[in-house]
Amino acid sequence: MEQERIEIVYHYTKRSVFFEYIMISKSLRMSKLENSRDPYESCPSSPYYPNASSITDEDVEHYEIEKKYLEDIYTNSRFLSFVKSDLDHSYEGCDKLRMWDQYGDGHNGVCLGVSRKGLEDFCDSNISGAGDNKILIPKDLSYNHPIDYPVSTFFGIPQISAAEMKTYNARTTIKSGIEKFFFQKDSDYRDENEFRIFRLAENAEDPTYIPIQESLLEIIFGHKTDRTIIDKYKNIILATFPNAKLFLAAWASGQMIKSHYNMR
Repeated sequence: MEQERIEIVYHYTKRSVFFEYIMISKSLRMSKLENSRDPYESCPSSPYYPNASSITDEDVEHYEIEKKYLEDIYTNSRFLSFVKSDLDHSYEGCDKLRMWDQYGDGHNGVCLGVSRKGLEDFCDSNISGAGDNKILIPKDLSYNHPIDYPVSTFFGIPQISAAEMKTYNARTTIKSGIEKFFFQKDSDYRDENEFRIFRLAENAEDPTYIPIQESLLEIIFGHKTDRTIIDKYKNIILATFPNAKLFLAAWASGQMIKSHYNMR
């Protein structure tokens, strides 16, 4: 009977973050959406409404309440990013030069290979929280240029009509367009081939941590890592993450060689 292939997704981080936080908590911390480097994600776009005589003060008051909900979502929601492998083009998610440079501390960091199913199973089990804070979603990203914005726009600016002012509902807007709001990036980011866990959160709570003790399968140190550091902590690392294998990255002709690490 053929063994089912385990899909592994990869998360790049600094070596200091791995030793000081990930190993201790046995989990990955989700980042705040407002701290994303992508302005489409970090900057909420409240719909523009026309200056029409039919719009009343009550309409404006209602709209401002809904606008506040949008701002709270972008302030408090969190995400955690992984890189998928692209087997059609013969590379793994850990075989990304730019990702090693940008997120892997200039090849001094660590790339963590995690079972996608393990992450999805945790998301299915839900997390504590009230109302919208309970929503935790794992999903692949889509890439478009221009962005396929989920509401009507006028020269790229989101807009609602004067007639919609009375009934505008930001919660419905977000939830009906959640994939386009939070699982879409410009085509310029396509090379990241991202799988994401997203937490829709209206209220500020403690940071969300995704446990990986059992689902962490690969720990790959960047090729600039001092081997004495790996030798010193290898046994502790493997005891902390019992299902993980340890690797050291090497590069040849621009391609990564993921070699099993053994102490010398």
